Amino acid sequence: MKGFMFAALVIGCGACEIEPGAVEAGATRPIGPLPGPTVTVTQRATGDLALSWSEDASASAYHVFQSAAGGAYVDVATVFDSSGGPPATSYIASGLTAGTVYCYAIQSSYASGAVSNPGAVACMASTGSGGSCALHSVPDPAVVTVSRPPRAQELAVSWTPVASAVSYTVYESVRGGPMRPVACVSGPSYSAIGLTSGDVICFVVAARFADGAPSALSAAACMAPS
Repeated sequence: MKGFMFAALVIGCGACEIEPGAVEAGATRPIGPLPGPTVTVTQRATGDLALSWSEDASASAYHVFQSAAGGAYVDVATVFDSSGGPPATSYIASGLTAGTVYCYAIQSSYASGAVSNPGAVACMASTGSGGSCALHSVPDPAVVTVSRPPRAQELAVSWTPVASAVSYTVYESVRGGPMRPVACVSGPSYSAIGLTSGDVICFVVAARFADGAPSALSAAACMAPS
């Protein structure tokens, strides 16, 4: 039997504001080197949005991340097969607000406890029952690099600029823990300070545009400070 397990893990921030206590405590999710599945979004006559994505043959489950009107990316569902078979590659997003742009990314989860990088983001505006839909164009994500500055317990994070971006949200994962938003900056760089020497820190970046929509999430870049 296919199933859905709902969660509330926030991995983004809306309107360039870091949300206190937004990250759910609990099991860690190490970021893996593999890209996430590619998702597509279509409108249903009921006003719901139908998601489908490419299959990851090694995945034991998929995490569905949703951003509404450029706000936080929230882990809204985990798609799995309770009988232990391959998980479904589809999900119906319901209870949406007409006229709001919703963006989605899919992340594979493996039996080992590791997860993939988030897949490319796809967005669509829900216009309610019987309405027409508008596909929101999502530029390619930034490419993130991390380096060690001369100072101890610091890391320098930089990324390729994303066309038309007005700001960038930086997410951080410590020792394979959950991603959490740590900064919102206007330019393509960020200095992470006060880190613990030897801890592997991973960074993911998402651009934000004037209409409030987020870009695709970048792949994670990781390094341990000296």
